Amino acid sequence: MKKISILVILGLLSFVLFGNWVSIESNTEKEMFQTSFSEFGLTEVEFSLDGYVVENNEENGKTYQRISYANEGEFIDVGKPDLPLFSRLVAIPNQGEVSVEVTNFDKEIISDITIYPRQPLKIDGELNN
Repeated sequence: MKKISILVILGLLSFVLFGNWVSIESNTEKEMFQTSFSEFGLTEVEFSLDGYVVENNEENGKTYQRISYANEGEFIDVGKPDLPLFSRLVAIPNQGEVSVEVTNFDKEIISDITIYPRQPLKIDGELNN
């Protein structure tokens, strides 16, 4: 019984500490970045987000939501929404030229959410205020 209680407590703590995973069902079987077509002079890359983590942060009496995704980057513009940054490198020959065309995108508007603003970067050893 003790082992079950400890596992339940650890499971509940993981949701509190690490946030909730929000799954995007239509993309669960897809890779995040996938090369759909590539030949001389043209490469098509598809981006499919399978989900994200939402955690609540309390700051000055206001509740913010922080959206994150493991092992991805972050925007660093202080005061702007603190959202994950998804990027990959594509090799281009020295004599190559680059043009980007977005041929299709889906969006979903999430209401009743206040995104946590990006905070200034901390210096090693600096204490949190």
